[in-house]
Amino acid sequence: MTTLKPGMLCMPLLLLACEAFATPAPCTGTHPQLPARPAGIDQPLPILEAASTYTPGPPSPSPIPFESYSSGQLHWPTPTPVPTTVPSTSPTVIPSPTPTGVNSWCIAVRYSATAGYPALDDEQIGRVNGAAPLPAAWDSARTYSGGETVSYNGQVYKAKWWTQNDAPGNAYGPWELQQTASGPQAWDSTRVYNTGDQATYNGNLYQAKWWTQGNAPGEEWGPWTLQGAAPNAQRPAGYEIRLGSKFSPSTNYTSQLTFESKAPFDIVRYSVDAQCTVQSVRSRSSDTGSATAPQRLEIRRDGQLIATLSGAQFVPNPQRPIAPEPDLLSLQAQVRNDDGSCRFPAGHTFLEWRGDRGAGVTATITLPERSTTTFLSTRACNGDSCRPSPLFWESQLGTSGMRSF
Repeated sequence: MTTLKPGMLCMPLLLLACEAFATPAPCTGTHPQLPARPAGIDQPLPILEAASTYTPGPPSPSPIPFESYSSGQLHWPTPTPVPTTVPSTSPTVIPSPTPTGVNSWCIAVRYSATAGYPALDDEQIGRVNGAAPLPAAWDSARTYSGGETVSYNGQVYKAKWWTQNDAPGNAYGPWELQQTASGPQAWDSTRVYNTGDQATYNGNLYQAKWWTQGNAPGEEWGPWTLQGAAPNAQRPAGYEIRLGSKFSPSTNYTSQLTFESKAPFDIVRYSVDAQCTVQSVRSRSSDTGSATAPQRLEIRRDGQLIATLSGAQFVPNPQRPIAPEPDLLSLQAQVRNDDGSCRFPAGHTFLEWRGDRGAGVTATITLPERSTTTFLSTRACNGDSCRPSPLFWESQLGTSGMRSF
């Protein structure tokens, strides 16, 4: 998954294509205009709209068929908190020049009948709630000194020592996981826990005695110490929503909504240095989900609850086998030719191992037929602690419009 930036969201499959008219047409403003947010619980959420980029052409353009776009933009309510750390890296949109006496021209925009988008991350939820933002996202190109903090996959890490291009998440690496903004999280069988790390399990709070992975809390002689009852229900992990619509003769349609949460996994890349010695770099996938289902999923249209899925309706993803992690000594014996020369140039990544067992949970529901509603939202909840999605502009699905440039 792409790292979310403030105000921007990567959005596959939302905007299908746009096509330029051969003849300039007078056109002002942008269509469709941003509709009003629903009152109530969904009002503070950002609106997700398909975003397009366009390279200005001459005043009388020739046809430019099927320009495809794959990003979306979050429109936050105003006023919004002003970011104090990382400046926006969103691309600057350059308006199309309109020479004196010549009208701006329009392109037709067609939206797909399917969409897929992630829930809000912890930093965005903090923005919704008016909380302080997370530290700046980890940057592979930047050098960090001991004590500096970064955010990575929605969690906060502190550097143990000087480091560069070593992603957080490796138990033996230079980063130490800090308590997240939402407190200790539900135990995750795929995550590595170090001494002192905390996790919740079956309503209780546990603390790791030593390094552990895959050992559930609660065993008498296991690696966890019971700390008491969990202080509060913890916010569910990240997830994605996929929508597909089916039109009816009455021009209304029903949508099939799929929830999917996928746990992150280890990735190891192997390369050779100038001496043809095998080097390995371990990182974590960009997935932000979990193999633990939320207690419920609430689905709303224009702020009104229309459906709820209970935790029992979520299905664990089937586990798939993976190859054993390669051994460095075995690889070292394979990187030289018979004459002793190195088979690969220095710095070349010749192998990537992915520990992806497919851990996660999924649920699917067919929504009631939509008539006049505009927005769709979801909230995955444990008790009163929830992870919302943006306000998805559902009424755009399968429609077309005009945009001026």
